[in-house]
Amino acid sequence: MEGAPPVVEGARAGRVSIRLSEGWFAFLLVLPALLGIFVVVLFPLAYSLWLSFTDVNLLRATGPAVELFGVRVPLFRFVGLQNYTRIFEDPLYWSSLWRTLYFVGALRARGDPHAASAWRWS
Repeated sequence: MEGAPPVVEGARAGRVSIRLSEGWFAFLLVLPALLGIFVVVLFPLAYSLWLSFTDVNLLRATGPAVELFGVRVPLFRFVGLQNYTRIFEDPLYWSSLWRTLYFVGALRARGDPHAASAWRWS
């Protein structure tokens, strides 16, 4: 027949066959896991790091904000290393840090399994 479409062997009628390399196929299989890791781990980690360089106060309901899709998103002022300078100069921070290290070390010396998960010495 002259006007008939060509028949492709192995392909079903009305379907398009897409051939992916093994690398792309593997990437597509791993993509949902990578997206999950990004949403659960990497995004919150990057966001909290960014917040540590701002004058954030999450308990404050007032101040400048932008409304996106009906959600109020506060705007924060960038302060750089000021937060880190302030915390390292605070004696309460150092006292709390040493008490925490002492507590973990004491539990680890006692052989408590909860301390092993907090601090690995194998």
